[in-house]
Amino acid sequence: MVDPTPLVNDCTLLFQDLPPVQNDFHKSLYLPTTANIEHLTKQALSIILHNMYVCRQVQDHLPGGCFHDARDQLRQETSTCPKDNLAAERIFSGLDRLRRIMPNANTVSFEGILLWSLNKTRDYLDGMDETKKSKFIADARKHRGSYLKLYQCKSAAIKKVCAERMQQNKDKKEAKQRLLTKQAAENTSNALKICGTICSAQEHVDELLKMDDKRKLEEALISQIKHWKTSCRGGVRRDLFYLTSKGKKLPTEQLETNLRTIIYLGH
Repeated sequence: MVDPTPLVNDCTLLFQDLPPVQNDFHKSLYLPTTANIEHLTKQALSIILHNMYVCRQVQDHLPGGCFHDARDQLRQETSTCPKDNLAAERIFSGLDRLRRIMPNANTVSFEGILLWSLNKTRDYLDGMDETKKSKFIADARKHRGSYLKLYQCKSAAIKKVCAERMQQNKDKKEAKQRLLTKQAAENTSNALKICGTICSAQEHVDELLKMDDKRKLEEALISQIKHWKTSCRGGVRRDLFYLTSKGKKLPTEQLETNLRTIIYLGH
């Protein structure tokens, strides 16, 4: 990771050919500040400089890189490759516009409109002589049935994949619900086994606190919190169900406070 300390201290230039303008704004950037702000600034600069590190971005094209001395065959094979992503950006911008103005259109419609527009099919047809143009249109009309059948097959395949994914998501959701139901039953059974009752009021918590054994009291409070975690239908903060904090068990007093709060918010 690049050390940003020289930049923070204003004792070096990031771009030697572009020195900063020494004005009030520039001076204000280097005014004394807290250690926390300076630490956060260095972290931000480290991330920025790491992504600006040119050698890292083009290392494959520098000496020793796999593309530094490319073979003639590779150069020929990639000679027609685009040098930017403008074409892809143009396609997605067109798709985004079509989705806004035609929200009910399907994917095939979008594909046809984009191909017609970006391939300049109209200009291509207008540039033909009438004989060749008529032949192309006649062929298109002749094979209309086969094109329609191909579209229907493609559409059916897409619908089949979508239906399979929907069924998979449904199966996952049902499996998750079965697991939650099983966990809820186990937690309720465990709470009843340990405490003999389910704490649904503050008086029930008071009864638990009469236990002399601190370990059993802790076990009882945990079982009640787990029961509420799987049976609560909302309205309770998630952190109230935590049994540990920073890798350490919560003390009994904290578990009691959390359980009382859960019961209060859960009703």
